[in-house]
Amino acid sequence: MRAEEGSALVEFISLMILLLIPIVSYFTSLTVETNNQMSQERVLREVSEIIRTGSDFHESISLAKRYLSLHDSTSTISIICLSGDCPHRESVMEIELRNSKGAMKRMVRGGKSQ
Repeated sequence: MRAEEGSALVEFISLMILLLIPIVSYFTSLTVETNNQMSQERVLREVSEIIRTGSDFHESISLAKRYLSLHDSTSTISIICLSGDCPHRESVMEIELRNSKGAMKRMVRGGKSQ
């Protein structure tokens, strides 16, 4: 009788561990993905601010690309002028941060982020 009780306990613990591993794995991958998303949002915000606040448009783009290469070498940025001429501060720009997992966009206009 004693051997059967020990065997049942071992089976219960083994099953519990086997069921717990996928749950822990899921939440770990979810946490990693959330951290990556937050990191990408932070990089896009910083790049947008560099471009928005710079006094010279072309120098601001160069600084933003340098910042991006230091903080996230796998991503690229593209800037699309939606109105006006981009070197002017009152123009509307769409800044897109693209990497292997997708793209994030941010609108910047006349010194204000939208």
